[in-house]
Amino acid sequence: MSIEFKNVVKEYEEGFKAVDNLSITFEDKKLTILIGPSGCGKTTTLKMINRLIEKTDGEIVVDGTSLDEIDPIRLRRSIGYVIQEIGLFPHMTVFDNIAVTPRLMKWDESRIKKHVFELLDLVNLEPSDYAEKYPAQLSGGQRQRVGVARGLASDPKIVLMDEPFGAIDPINREKLQDGFLEIQSKIEKTIIFVTHDIREAIKLGDKIAILDDGKLVQYADTMTVVQEPANEFVEDLLGADRALKGLELVRVRETYVPGGKWIEDTGDCKVKKAKDFLVNEGRKFAYVVDGSKRLKGYVMLKQLSKASDEEPLKKYLRSIETIQPLSNLMEAMSLIMNTGLSSLPVVDDKERLLGILRFKDLVNLVGSYESSDEE
Repeated sequence: MSIEFKNVVKEYEEGFKAVDNLSITFEDKKLTILIGPSGCGKTTTLKMINRLIEKTDGEIVVDGTSLDEIDPIRLRRSIGYVIQEIGLFPHMTVFDNIAVTPRLMKWDESRIKKHVFELLDLVNLEPSDYAEKYPAQLSGGQRQRVGVARGLASDPKIVLMDEPFGAIDPINREKLQDGFLEIQSKIEKTIIFVTHDIREAIKLGDKIAILDDGKLVQYADTMTVVQEPANEFVEDLLGADRALKGLELVRVRETYVPGGKWIEDTGDCKVKKAKDFLVNEGRKFAYVVDGSKRLKGYVMLKQLSKASDEEPLKKYLRSIETIQPLSNLMEAMSLIMNTGLSSLPVVDDKERLLGILRFKDLVNLVGSYESSDEE
């Protein structure tokens, strides 16, 4: 469902224009990023879509209908809205928090239960574990996942997100971003996403709209914005590390090597099995999975060579960072350098091992970007 702004203005009594003659079309089923410095008008633009802020002039058209013709309450119930503070009701369970809007829309309880459980599964929260918990029993990242599920509860065609991951620590923030990319690939909603973080914008956005002083500076596909910044303001926003920005535009799924051989440990694996595997394959280390192909960690031949053959392998397992197919190569480069290994395990949202991302492939890719810049 597309959203069109036609010469939209938001002016306050003192004469300040938060949004100044904005004309832009947010495309159907695309994730569009609104980014710019504080006070540039990005959140005001977002809130005019669900009429939490009323425009001063111009027209906003959603799927061919002017917002002026739609009752604000009905409009808000039809649009998903996810904010940084999350805003979960502390006295309600996770289930009841997600069910708020469907109940306002008079859905029957059997339909609500089925839909809420589907949403919890979508955001990787096991319904049997989380449905009856209260917000205080959840981590910050889990509460944000519930917030995303609630934003999708009415099955909206449009979802507005105002810095939804801004208050989350960096590690969990990246995991939430990865999870959200997975969600968007499944639900295909029209999403308008406000952020002040250019790396988040590049990672998540199909398109990026850059605002400054209430005016639109550049609006284009993410790749175009990075490779062809409209002016010096956009260049400064992007930063100087242009070759590395190229890695942020490529997904792991486009580069990793799927499949492979690894050690399976269903709980009773001995050191000898791992030793034999590593020697036969000519490797220094190997990943270990359980019976469902979920990654358990990795083992190193150097360490195992000093162990007794009959010792349990789990005693020598080392944990390792993982990456998902929808993550970008900049994140992968950082993780793989931290591990000191020659590859990084690629897993799905259930931690099942899909394949490996090789360090040498990343180095070659950076080299190709640098060569193209010199030309």
